[in-house]
Amino acid sequence: AYYLEHLPEIFLGVAGKNAASVRRYLGPIFECLGENAVGELILKLILLQTPLTWKYRLTLSDTKVLLTLTQTACRNKDEDSFRVIKDLISKLRVDSGGEILLNPLGYCEVVETLVECGSGGMDVVNYIMEMMEGDEVGIPQGQFGGEVRVDNQLSKLRPHIANMVQAVKDKVIEQVLAEPASPLPPVKHTSGPPITPFTSSRLEAVELLARIVKLKGGEVKPEVWLQMGEWYFTYSENDLFHLHFYNLLHTTLLSAPDSLKPLLKDGKFITEAVKRYEAEGPFNRGSCLRCLNAVRLKIEGDPPSTFLRQYLSSHDQWKSFLPKLVAQTISNLQPGNGISVPGESGFGVEENVGLGSEFARDMGFEGEAYVAEEGAKRKRKKKKKKKKKGGGNESSGTEESTEESEDGGEDEE
Repeated sequence: AYYLEHLPEIFLGVAGKNAASVRRYLGPIFECLGENAVGELILKLILLQTPLTWKYRLTLSDTKVLLTLTQTACRNKDEDSFRVIKDLISKLRVDSGGEILLNPLGYCEVVETLVECGSGGMDVVNYIMEMMEGDEVGIPQGQFGGEVRVDNQLSKLRPHIANMVQAVKDKVIEQVLAEPASPLPPVKHTSGPPITPFTSSRLEAVELLARIVKLKGGEVKPEVWLQMGEWYFTYSENDLFHLHFYNLLHTTLLSAPDSLKPLLKDGKFITEAVKRYEAEGPFNRGSCLRCLNAVRLKIEGDPPSTFLRQYLSSHDQWKSFLPKLVAQTISNLQPGNGISVPGESGFGVEENVGLGSEFARDMGFEGEAYVAEEGAKRKRKKKKKKKKKGGGNESSGTEESTEESEDGGEDEE
């Protein structure tokens, strides 16, 4: 620490001379990543700014320092080690020369190593995917709330990181469905019978799966939907899981709605959601309304031939609950949360919550409700009776003849 503060150029000339010197002098320090004081020292070592910084970072890049730190953190499996990695990524993404050290995220097995690590590692991957959004980052400056916009170095690697996380999607699904290595006993809960803890590793895996599907699209395996639908009602007060479940449901509704058949039809999600919402007792009704509104808005813009529209058109509980769903949604949008607010307060009250409304746009559903196209004019056959006079013993009769006429109006069905 003394050399870094007073003689940085001499230190870099020795420790950062080449890849071998980095491993010799900095390698033992990297092994103590989890220690608080050492973690801060490592950040200073990597982020050091001197006239030799560019050459020093090229040397660090050759040694794949980020991969080295990741492997060390996964061996330690402690929160402090993963915190140092997240702090390093956060600082490098706003550093003009940070891209060269962030490259392993898109080209090496950093993402795969973190996913295989399980709890803690997947949290870092979620953090990376969050930090790579946006081409610019605001850095606070001054005492009066000002900020400076700089390039997000991590966003330049977005396509490569997206490919890396897509490659580990199956491993993430394994983490979602995996049983905890050391299962915890059921915990008593005030809202119902004792349940087994959800665990942070499973929560991180569900969040990561939702992010991957949103970023790269694709379908989720049926067994995953069935299991997550069961968890949704078992862990009825787990707000974080409900949030990630909704994000995954929303993305799938927009990209691959037919893949929801295991959840909706086999898992009877709509039936159970309506039942739980209307029953007494603790339940996350806000999350339930949000999920059901997403389904409602999706089918409003779908033609009648789609799976969702056909399935819900014959779903008695859904049809009977739909007016209540719309009414409750409108009520939730009223200003005052149930308290009367004077009309001259300036608050607007939205009565339309269908496609095309501000509510639908806030939910991420654009467009208008589906309207069937007008049918083409069709020919209809009319029967006219002609009287035919018979001679002699022949009796008079009638003979029907058919004439085609074109109706200018629409046919009634």
